Amino acid sequence: MTVNEFFELFLDELRANPALTSYYKFLASPASFEFRKAYVVQRLHYILEHLPNKEAALWDCGCGYGTTAIFLALNGYKVHGTTLEFYFAQIPERLRYWAQFGDVSGFTYSYENLFDSPRPPRPTTTSLSRTRCTTWSRCRKPCAFSAKPCAPAAT
Repeated sequence: MTVNEFFELFLDELRANPALTSYYKFLASPASFEFRKAYVVQRLHYILEHLPNKEAALWDCGCGYGTTAIFLALNGYKVHGTTLEFYFAQIPERLRYWAQFGDVSGFTYSYENLFDSPRPPRPTTTSLSRTRCTTWSRCRKPCAFSAKPCAPAAT
């Protein structure tokens, strides 16, 4: 699914599911619509251009409503999202909506506090993080966006 196709279907979803519009403000102001659209469209293009092959395991740290992970699943990626946000409860309904347009089975998700979770074996996961690069191993440095495997910190 192309970014533009996804965005148009996303707008349809927002019109049909008002619970999402308190976070996604696309429909709130015609004056800011193009700016908000450009942000999402450019971000999704950037992610697609910088991801490894579709066999890679992806982790969407702080996946929120799962929008990015849903888009990637529709494009054949396997993504696990983690979140602590209240809107975790919206994800099943979103998956029902998006399943009409493609296979979303590649998106799994969990509600968890990563600081309370046991540390798994050395990761081979690519991290999708909006604010800093975080993975089960400590990263060498914070970054604004990561779509590359995180390098463990030197011990």
